[in-house]
Amino acid sequence: LEVRYKKSKGKNPKDEFSTKQLLGRCLLKVAKWKVLCHEEAKEHLPYVEILKLQEQAAKLRPNYYKAWHSFALMNYQCVQKTAEEAGRDKAAGGGKRDEEKDRHVVDAVKGFFKSLELGKSRPMADILQDTLRLLTIWFKNGDNDKLNDEMAKGLKEVSVDTWLAVIPQLIARIHTQYPRVNAIMHDLLCKVGKMHPQALIYPVTVASNTSSQHRRKAATAVIEEMKKSDSELVDEANLVSEEVIKLSITWHEAWHEGLEEASRMFFGEKDVESMLVVLTKLHLDLDAATNESGAKYGFSSVRNTAFLHCYGKDLEEANEWLTSFKKTRKIAEVHQAWELYYQVFRRITKQLNNLDKIELQHVSPKLLNVKVKGLKLAVPGTYRAHAPIVRIEAFSNSMDVIVSKQRPRKMTIQGSDGVAYPFLLKGHEDLRQDERVMQLFGLINALLSQDRMAAKSRTPMNIRTYSVMPLNDNSGVIGWVPDCDTLHSLVKQYRDARQIRLNIEHQLIKKHSNGFYD
Repeated sequence: LEVRYKKSKGKNPKDEFSTKQLLGRCLLKVAKWKVLCHEEAKEHLPYVEILKLQEQAAKLRPNYYKAWHSFALMNYQCVQKTAEEAGRDKAAGGGKRDEEKDRHVVDAVKGFFKSLELGKSRPMADILQDTLRLLTIWFKNGDNDKLNDEMAKGLKEVSVDTWLAVIPQLIARIHTQYPRVNAIMHDLLCKVGKMHPQALIYPVTVASNTSSQHRRKAATAVIEEMKKSDSELVDEANLVSEEVIKLSITWHEAWHEGLEEASRMFFGEKDVESMLVVLTKLHLDLDAATNESGAKYGFSSVRNTAFLHCYGKDLEEANEWLTSFKKTRKIAEVHQAWELYYQVFRRITKQLNNLDKIELQHVSPKLLNVKVKGLKLAVPGTYRAHAPIVRIEAFSNSMDVIVSKQRPRKMTIQGSDGVAYPFLLKGHEDLRQDERVMQLFGLINALLSQDRMAAKSRTPMNIRTYSVMPLNDNSGVIGWVPDCDTLHSLVKQYRDARQIRLNIEHQLIKKHSNGFYD
């Protein structure tokens, strides 16, 4: 074939084209055959020889997806192999190995970009895996200038839609130690934000509220660019995010949790300084909330104003005792403060035990006003590229509080399509890991849909997924899964029917712990 191709080159275009196509395919088959032979014999792969065959196939057929994908994967394996070898033996031939790795890194990225460009019609699982591999190489080798050049070039050639499935990964690396990576990432996110603002606005808003100054600055820069295209959408996302965060953890719950933690530190661990850190933060947040309407939990609602009226005086007096202790270091003053804190804690506990419903008019009147005109913002988890946008029409007047330790709420959003979308609003929990797990389950489902054995199965092999939208590092919303119950409810039903005490484990531990269990 090689001889025939050389003879027909420049003489017979039709024969030259068909021979070149066939030769490219044969070279790729030979490379695959060599891989299988060496794997079967459990021998080391001749990477140089295989890569040469794959590269020749890709050059002969520039639009051949399989050739570019095989070339990218083999280089990806080489990157991993050289990294492992360098880790095992840094002293032996480090310079040469680094050069070898850098070459494979650039070639892998070039191959993956070409695969993504040519494989638009490929199954979602293939595209997602290639995109994740590409990002892994980039983030691990951000100091490689040639790699960054290839990234900047490739991002111009690949569709923006490619990045929608990996937005969590992009946001996670919105700021890195490499300035060039940060600049390219900013351009990429701005491009995604311009083409698909509804897909990016929630995640980037969360990043703008993070405690990391560098991440916050990078996210704010992206939001400022998005404002140029649609400032109203950005303002609505900020409003919804801030108000829903207030709904996820009220002041009563924040102080209940804080006092419980501070009590454990002081009375259980005898750690006065840690107790002071927790209590001081609560008081600072409370002061900020009373002075600024846009603070963490805010006092722009009836319920929060009632909290200040009921507990403000006692908490202020307790804070004065703590302030005095910081100067005198008299432990008696801490006990004086705790007499007040204990009274507040008991009253809050009683209120929370009776909390089964939250009225929006008492906690977040701003969300209640959404009914008047609706929002441009999409209902969380509903956005799909190039499909009609389901916008937020209204929030339900009230939320049911689910009986559980963290007291999550059932929140309902009315969509512009006339459908009511229920969500589980969770506080005291970081949902970013849940978001990654759902992403993993989505990939597993995509792989199962391609599997022949799974397709033949009588029972559909599919993991139930649901939307997850973190609001910050301590709260978020989860798509409601119908016909489910909490473990607490199931245990309660079982024990009530058999007249077994609900907290029997707690009682047994307390009985046998000689008073050391709290």
